Amino acid sequence: MLKLPAGVEYSLLAMLHLTLRYPGGELVKAADIAAEQDVPLSFLERLLAQLRAAGLLESTRGPGGGHRLSRPPDSITAGEVLTAIVGPGGGGARLRFLWEQCERALEDVLNVSLAELATQWSHHTTDVADYQI
Repeated sequence: MLKLPAGVEYSLLAMLHLTLRYPGGELVKAADIAAEQDVPLSFLERLLAQLRAAGLLESTRGPGGGHRLSRPPDSITAGEVLTAIVGPGGGGARLRFLWEQCERALEDVLNVSLAELATQWSHHTTDVADYQI
């Protein structure tokens, strides 16, 4: 199984968290995201800065401040989040053909919008919550 950096997973969790709050247009504090998603706050703040720099988030400072998606969730893809955190794909020149195939396959899978991903995520988190031993 492909293992992506923790920052990618944490960023996707943060973006999904903001997706669920998008309809109300509310600003969400990083500390609230960190607590609900069990992500270290200092690490999350760096990731949010990267997502903001990539144009995926809007942020407001101050007591009433926080973060929200810069565009509707159906117009932001998981691939955009990945690229914002790890940068564009790359690999060694000698196996370039292999890395290009991997990148195309990953692009196909990650061309899912945050809105679609949030729907899938809510089904999976419900399934996990209902699991009993």
